[in-house]
Amino acid sequence: SQLTPSNKEIKFTTGITRATPSTTANLTAFDVYAFNHSDNSTYIDGISFTGTTAAGFTGATTCYWPESGSLDFYAIAPGKSAITTTDSGEGITGTDKKFSYTASETNGSQVDLMIANNLTEQAKPGDGASNPSLTFNHLLSQIVFKGYVESTAGLTVKIKSVTIYNVQNKGSWDAGTLTSGGEKKNYAVGLSYDSGNDYVTLGTTAADITAADGALMLIPQQLTAWKATGDDKVTISVNDSGDKNAYIAIELTAQNGDDYVVGSKTGDDITYKTVYFPLATPAAGAIDASDDAGWLAGKRYVYTLHFGADTSSTGGTEDGLGYGDDGTAEEISATAITLTATVTDWEDRNQTIDF
Repeated sequence: SQLTPSNKEIKFTTGITRATPSTTANLTAFDVYAFNHSDNSTYIDGISFTGTTAAGFTGATTCYWPESGSLDFYAIAPGKSAITTTDSGEGITGTDKKFSYTASETNGSQVDLMIANNLTEQAKPGDGASNPSLTFNHLLSQIVFKGYVESTAGLTVKIKSVTIYNVQNKGSWDAGTLTSGGEKKNYAVGLSYDSGNDYVTLGTTAADITAADGALMLIPQQLTAWKATGDDKVTISVNDSGDKNAYIAIELTAQNGDDYVVGSKTGDDITYKTVYFPLATPAAGAIDASDDAGWLAGKRYVYTLHFGADTSSTGGTEDGLGYGDDGTAEEISATAITLTATVTDWEDRNQTIDF
C-alpha cells in the first residue's frame, strides 16, 4: 500500500515541455497514479499532489515508497476531475490509460490538460537523492489572436468579439492516441479590452488582443472551412444547419476619420457589424515538414487579424476580404483584410492564410 511507511516519502519535482498558460512556475497541483512495475497492480490511485517546483509536491495523503520493487507513475494536471472515464473501456490502470475530455464553451472554464508518463521503473531513492521529476505534456491546442492595421489604411478598427464556430468539443485518449469527436461548438476568445470599454482598438503593429486568461484551449483536430465562395458557396445559416464547417466571426467597427466604414453610430449608440472568415486548419507540412494536418497537441496557434493589407497581387477582388453571412464580400477599406496564422510549437513558426 502507498500508505505503509517506509523510510522515504514519495515527493516530486516537475517540468513542462512547452510554455502555455500552465508553466513549471505556476503549476501547483496534479493527481498521481502509480502501478507496481512487476504486475501492473495499483499502488497509488489518483491521489492529489500539491506544492511548488521549488519545494516539491507531496500527496494529500502521505504516500511512501515501497521497500522493494519499482513503480510506474502517471499524472494528470490539473487533476482527474478534468477528465471522464465513464465511456466503455475507459479508466486509468496499470495496463490501460483511456479517458475523455470535453472542452467547455465557457472560456474561463477551459483547462490546460496535461499528462506526465515519463517516470517508469522508479525505485525508492537513496538518502539525499533528488525527488523524481515528472515532465508534463500538453494534450490540447492553444488558440490566441493578435491584430493590427496598416498605417497607410487610415482606419480605426475596434473589435468587440472574436468567436470560432463549429469546433469539435470532445477528445478521447487511448494510450496517448487521440480521437476527436463529440459535438461542434462555438468558442469565444477572451479579449484584452481597452480600459473601461467593451472593445479593443488595434494599433499599427501586431499586438496581442487576447487577454492573459483568455486563450482558447481546444481539442486537437482538423477543421474544414465554411464555403464562402465558388459555385457551391452557402450562407452561414445553411452551413450551420448542415455541414457545420468552421469560420471565425468578428464583431467590429472600422472608421475612416469620423465616418463609419463598417458598423455605425447613432448618437452615443454604436452598432457593431459581424464579419466572417472561413477557417481551415493547416495542411500537413504547411508549418513544419514534420507536422501532421490540423491543430496539433502542444502547439499554440496565433492568428493575426491584419487590416488594410494589399492583396491585389495574390488573387481576385475577393482575395483577403471578410464576408457577410450570405457570402457577400465585405469591403473594409480600399484594400483588403488578411488573416495571418503563426503556429508555434513553443518555437516560432510562421504561416500566412489569405481569405
